[in-house]
Amino acid sequence: MHSKTILLSLFMACAVAAPALTPLEARAPPTQYEGTYDFWMTVPPCYPPSPDTEQVQFSVSWKGHYTITTDEQTSAVTVKGHRNEKGTGVGLTSGKKYQLSNMDNYDDTYTFNPPWDREYHVRKTYQIVKQGSGQVYKYGYNLYYSYDPDNGVVFRVEKPGESSCS
Repeated sequence: MHSKTILLSLFMACAVAAPALTPLEARAPPTQYEGTYDFWMTVPPCYPPSPDTEQVQFSVSWKGHYTITTDEQTSAVTVKGHRNEKGTGVGLTSGKKYQLSNMDNYDDTYTFNPPWDREYHVRKTYQIVKQGSGQVYKYGYNLYYSYDPDNGVVFRVEKPGESSCS
């Protein structure tokens, strides 16, 4: 009787202590991506324009990690990942410097099923800080993801209309 209690206790300890195994595909390391892009925009991004409104040229760097998996039975493609962006800008009129950083800190997950005609809409938000002023502006745009079997994940950007600054 005593040996059964020891064996049962040992079995329970092993069962509780054993880590759960995830499928090999889920444990594959994500692919790292990074890049840069330049753009210009009106700062502050408000309407009506204020006396200090100017065009600002931004240079942005971004890093991200994504995994893309395909379900062999349904051909559904799932994309999971995260992306961070930071940049600096220079006012084309004043020469003042600006900082840009994304405010969204969450993971994205999109699943595309054949015939891959679905498009996902995401609202991205940034803050722009005019150096030396302490003034912070929020800026947003719409991003649309879709899947093309020949080109992989593709996206398009739609800038929203001007908004009032508060």
